[in-house]
Amino acid sequence: FDPVKWTSESESIGNGEHIISFTATVEKGWWIYSQNIAGDGPIPTKVTIHKKNDIEWNGKADEVGKAEKSHDPNFD
Repeated sequence: FDPVKWTSESESIGNGEHIISFTATVEKGWWIYSQNIAGDGPIPTKVTIHKKNDIEWNGKADEVGKAEKSHDPNFD
């Protein structure tokens, strides 16, 4: 059972560059953590893209969409 399903898509923006979008669909009762977590606590979500051929990663992963903030008692 995998409570998080990921999909991705690529959009060409010209000059051989693309924007890659990842979407997580999370089952009710489950959560994923932000990639931007400071301090001790949960492990942040990490996006890893393996380089293939002459492809370069240029930029950073931005979080877009509905974010919920709450206290996780597991990490106080």
